[in-house]
Amino acid sequence: MVFSASTRPPVAAGDRPRLILVAVDMGRHLGSEPGRAWAWACALAGRYRLQVVTSAAVAERCRHEEPAAGWEWHVTLAPTPAASGLGYYRAYRGWCREVTTLLQELVPRLRPVALLHITLGSFRVLPRYDRCGVPYVLGPMGGGEVTPRELLRTARLPAGPWLSEWARPWLNRVFTGMPPLRSVMRGSRLAFATSSDTEEILRQMGARATAVIFPDQVPADVVAERAQPPAERVAELQGRIRLVWSGRAVWWKAGQIAVEFLRRLVDAGVEAELSVFSHGHALEAWRRKARTAGVEARCRIEGFVARQELLTVLGRAHAFVYPTLHDSSSPALLEAYAMGLPSLTVGLGGPAVVATDKTGYNLRPRDLDAWIDAAVEQVRCWQREPATWVAASQAARARAAEFGPDHLDRIVGRWLSPGVFAR
Repeated sequence: MVFSASTRPPVAAGDRPRLILVAVDMGRHLGSEPGRAWAWACALAGRYRLQVVTSAAVAERCRHEEPAAGWEWHVTLAPTPAASGLGYYRAYRGWCREVTTLLQELVPRLRPVALLHITLGSFRVLPRYDRCGVPYVLGPMGGGEVTPRELLRTARLPAGPWLSEWARPWLNRVFTGMPPLRSVMRGSRLAFATSSDTEEILRQMGARATAVIFPDQVPADVVAERAQPPAERVAELQGRIRLVWSGRAVWWKAGQIAVEFLRRLVDAGVEAELSVFSHGHALEAWRRKARTAGVEARCRIEGFVARQELLTVLGRAHAFVYPTLHDSSSPALLEAYAMGLPSLTVGLGGPAVVATDKTGYNLRPRDLDAWIDAAVEQVRCWQREPATWVAASQAARARAAEFGPDHLDRIVGRWLSPGVFAR
């Protein structure tokens, strides 16, 4: 399967209206929000004379990339916020104040038709776009996703992360009621949410129009033919099943549940191995868990690897184990699908927008112990009836094709084309 690029004819640069894209960070080969901002900028550039507001360091990183030819850069003096947690939000709040001041100077001079916020991907901190005098779109935003209480009880979190997850819905309510944020939300032309959970919060904040979209797409360099042929993978499935987990090592992404899942598989008599590619503060704890669970020899836990190596591992594996508790989206899930890899997820947040009952085991359970037991049975079913694994693999590839390299271009064409703002 080869994903085809959009065949929409290009518009001459001089004929394009201006659009301002606000991006706290972006980069061609970066993941998460920075990679998303880059992909959205590329999709928008076919219809607009793109004006990018970002930090000087980000502009210097990106301006020499070939796809960025013709983009105009307007830089903030404040550096890109680099801390995590509350430190990040403090730095980001200061950055937002500078963005507001810069936009109030740029809008009268540039006369853009619209502005798109794609900065943090969260509703909790926003520049005062309602003071800038231009139609604006917010998002794609996440952050409204929370760990359900019944799952939190069995999530195997340390005290600190457990308390953070327990407080998350209460903190969301605090931010939802903040008058400045509500003013920004009420003034938006459209607010994109990455899940129904966040969309509900945006509506509570007064957003006039909302839409749930999956904000990521399969990169053009991910081609499913690189994967091991299904017949070879099926033959190995009945011997030893290969599992993959990939993402940041934060507790709510549930790498510890993936390790426990491996232990339960082994205890059930299933020959299995797990590859974990990650970085972050929880990684060492997951290594210790693998040792104490007696599955260290079957569990490869290491930092992020070269992209080609990751794709090779995905293309040889049998299941992508990703029981994340409240992700806003999951580009890693799309890459796994593109390589014909069924998923095992808990049916929450952004992954629930993409994952289906045909692409693996993707149901919300009553608790995580029940999810592990059901996922073990799913794997045993695949081994007993290999045709069910083949069907899930094919469904995963078909689902990935719906989010190919022209996915964002279609979103831009529907929701963010110049004609929409001319109405």
